[in-house]
Amino acid sequence: MRFLVRGCCETFRSAVRAWLQPCRERAEKRRALAPEVRRWPSAAEAAVSEAPFGTVKTVPLQHLQTGFAIACNLLLLVAAALIASATALAQAPTFDLGKTATPEELQKWDIAIGPSGKELPPGSGTAKDGADLFAKKCAVCHGKAGEGTQLGPLLVATNGKRSTIMGWPFATIIWDFINRAMPINAEGTLSANEVYGLTAFLLAKNGAIQESDVLDSKAVPKVAMPNFKRFTAPPTDWKPWMPRPLGAK
Repeated sequence: MRFLVRGCCETFRSAVRAWLQPCRERAEKRRALAPEVRRWPSAAEAAVSEAPFGTVKTVPLQHLQTGFAIACNLLLLVAAALIASATALAQAPTFDLGKTATPEELQKWDIAIGPSGKELPPGSGTAKDGADLFAKKCAVCHGKAGEGTQLGPLLVATNGKRSTIMGWPFATIIWDFINRAMPINAEGTLSANEVYGLTAFLLAKNGAIQESDVLDSKAVPKVAMPNFKRFTAPPTDWKPWMPRPLGAK
């Protein structure tokens, strides 16, 4: 690190010297030919002098060199500080905060479920299994029949009102959301079988599947969601951060 900073400083110093050399030569010539230079006088000087121009002595070259030297040293210090900061940041940890996550800890957060459902865990459930669980852990916020309350939105379509979850294009989204975010204040406590059961209960109540259907990692991605056709599927070569497909909303 010390040799890197020293090399940068020497390179910068050489460049500054090469840039200042013509300035020094011109200053020397002006000093030899004209010890005094003229400038337009200030208002105070014009009031006490009838001369159209004031007379000011040239600034000694030594003063100019000293000023340039100070500026160069300050720039070198700033450059060295930036290089040292970048190197220090790259050598984590520097503040003794936190620790490197283990593969087991990362696995706990790697729970996203895509439309294909390949990330779904083993397990299964039916609408009957989910009904009992819904009454115990979900009805307090979403109502006994999923009609919604002030604490939670409508989950089962009633009286012409469409359920929020039935607006999603894939049933895997329902499974993923329940698994990661429900029940409130106890997120992540449901087993895979319980999530399958709750998903089956909600889909059956909204008419997407039969109450006797068994949902598992193979069946959930195959559920035909009624709002699927309102979405535009991305092209096969689409990747995250690419422009949205034509027609996507």
